[in-house]
Formats: sequence, C-alpha cells, structure tokens
Amino acid sequence: MNLNEFQENIKNFEEYPTDLGPYYLILGAQSELGKLSEKLKTFLEENSDFNEKDKRLLSISIGDIMFYLLSMANSLNISFEQIAALELRKRSLYKEQQLKEKMKAG
Repeated sequence: MNLNEFQENIKNFEEYPTDLGPYYLILGAQSELGKLSEKLKTFLEENSDFNEKDKRLLSISIGDIMFYLLSMANSLNISFEQIAALELRKRSLYKEQQLKEKMKAG
C-alpha cells in the first residue's frame, strides 16, 4: 500500500465533528503526541534499549499521530504525496543554504 492509499483508507475511520475540521484534528494529534512522549519518558526511566514489544507500542502511537495528521490533510484536500514532496523540497533548500553558509565561513 502506498502512502496515498493509506491516506484514502483512513477516510473509512474518520469520525469527528467535521465542522471543527482541522482544529479538532490537530488537537487529537497533539494529544497522541503527548501519549507518545509519556511512553518515551517511561522507557527512558526503565531501560535505554527498545525491545520488540516497545517498538510495537511506539509504532502504534506513531500510527495514531499519523491518523490525525492525515485526517487533517484529508479535511484540507491535501494529499500525502503533496505533503511529502513539499517537505523534501523544503529540507533540500535548507541543506543547500547550510552548505552555502559553510562555504562562506570556510
């Protein structure tokens, strides 16, 4: 399954007050990010290595965050492909700028 198919399939599970759209969804993503942060904090306190069970739990949390973010993209009619392309382009430009600054300084 490619990322756009994943995003499209998410629509089958979206249940939220659509009049609140992206506002509700970003709050959901933030809530899930807080849960992930708590899990990571607990792992740090208990053990510095992640076993397979830990990785599975973290993967589920990351998936929950992705669900809310991609649902927000759905509500704005933005595809995962568009998001990915813009992000890679932005990071590429940032890296180019860093290289130019290093060349000026060096």
